[in-house]
Amino acid sequence: MRHLKIYENFQEALLPNFNRLFAAPKWQERFALLGIFPEYYKYHLKLRGPGSYERDTEENDTVIFEPVTSDFDPGQGELTPYQVLLSILRQARYRGKTELWGGNSVPGFEVRRGKEPGMKIESERIDSAGPVLLKANDSDITQLEDTIIQTYLGYLWKHMGQSGKTQNVKRAARLVTDVLVGKLDREQTVRRVAEYLVQISQPVDGDIYHMLKLVPKEYAREMLIVDGYTPQEADDILMVGDYTNLF
Repeated sequence: MRHLKIYENFQEALLPNFNRLFAAPKWQERFALLGIFPEYYKYHLKLRGPGSYERDTEENDTVIFEPVTSDFDPGQGELTPYQVLLSILRQARYRGKTELWGGNSVPGFEVRRGKEPGMKIESERIDSAGPVLLKANDSDITQLEDTIIQTYLGYLWKHMGQSGKTQNVKRAARLVTDVLVGKLDREQTVRRVAEYLVQISQPVDGDIYHMLKLVPKEYAREMLIVDGYTPQEADDILMVGDYTNLF
């Protein structure tokens, strides 16, 4: 006698909340290079008008990532590679060049937990600096994280294609992109920022030396190496009080 086997098709339970979203070490390491982490909320939908957000609850159903924030002070503590870049771009009076940042920004994402599996874009907000609004859910948190990042980066570069985006804003967006996809470790991120700083300083001053004192020594050293100096020559230059007097 043959025994019948009954196979059931079933959908694994979707995530009941977003508390573990981007909590894995790999994501924490990537966001740490930016110095800006996702924030977790419970979204309360109102019948009339916009909803409200409650921070860090046991039932977080919304995650917001804003890659441009004012929550860091260039004069206090150690800045992350991304913050070093932003600290220069935000210096509107640096050498009299107000177009370094141009009033633009790098948009982020807001993802709300959906009741159905999958991902959809609720609002792209291309004409503003606001985040792309996503609605998503999945039974596989790793798959959901990857899908959110892929969707967000697609939106980001659609946004970067709009008119008025300065080259420096695009540099910041490229750094966010390459960090989030795991293309850069910390050493590579520092070097990338140094390359960007060299590119920013040369058209402003004609050289890199005026900017060296505006950034942490680690980045100044990398800037000199990017500019063609050997590591030993870079160390020797940085031992001098006023670099601009050397040239």
